[in-house]
Amino acid sequence: MIIKALLRLLKYFPNRFGSVRAAISTMLFVLLMNYGKSNHGTVQMKLDFGQKNFKYARCEKCQMVYNLADVEDQSAHTVFHAKYVAPKVKLPRGRHQQILLENFDGSRIVELYINNRSGATHFSKISSVMARDLGHDNPETVSTRESSPADLAVPGHWRVFAYVLDGSQLVVGCCVVELLTATLITSQGYHVRRLSGGRKSLLSWRLLSQDQTYSQPSSLPSSSDAGTRVPLPLCGVRRLWVYAKYRRKGVATRLLTCVLSNVICGRPLPKSQVAFAEPTACGADFAVAFTGREDFITY
Repeated sequence: MIIKALLRLLKYFPNRFGSVRAAISTMLFVLLMNYGKSNHGTVQMKLDFGQKNFKYARCEKCQMVYNLADVEDQSAHTVFHAKYVAPKVKLPRGRHQQILLENFDGSRIVELYINNRSGATHFSKISSVMARDLGHDNPETVSTRESSPADLAVPGHWRVFAYVLDGSQLVVGCCVVELLTATLITSQGYHVRRLSGGRKSLLSWRLLSQDQTYSQPSSLPSSSDAGTRVPLPLCGVRRLWVYAKYRRKGVATRLLTCVLSNVICGRPLPKSQVAFAEPTACGADFAVAFTGREDFITY
């Protein structure tokens, strides 16, 4: 039917419409060539004459705009996409770290010496990767740009722990903590409290879960209540990050458990003495699973 229709069209276009007649003749030739090769008698309706797609596209993940028809643009997008979406930081063994735990699979949990030049350099790289997923943490204090260790000012009461794979030396987890004592809480002006409304009281958790059933409690519990008292000292988790590929595999649990065992020398802290600073929605879910209670401690 299509071939007959094209033959009729040729009669309606005189010789002066040479380009139209040539296009119709080409379509007829392709249809006749493919008609005999088809098993079911179907015809190829889309013709490829080597045309290129000159449109521009924006990557949904890395937001880079590039030309689909330009080979150099495509290769540049591939390199930028790999660096932006999945940046990697490697932490080789050295004097800038103390090994706290080594697993049977070769992975290890270490504490970085941030007062060491090499340790500060590695922490700067890890901090820039964490900032992509968690946002910047006090930019006036921690610089995530490529800078020298001398430009990186880290508070002395911060302690940095990392989860490192053995073969690739890849950092798949990092935890920045501070030991919350009464003196530090007063000097830093922290407000330590229990999350009385549970994780549903966090705006970040409600936005992610699209839960609109939360209502503000009419009266807050008294601070004298034994169930709401905050034991000191606390292990304040300022930042807890896991590489996207290794999430929900127990990395954060093993890392934080090791931190609680080593944050005070000779005195392991229980899970009830851990506080989380501004947890995200996923962080709130982890805090509930780790502590075993909805009203975990925040600061």
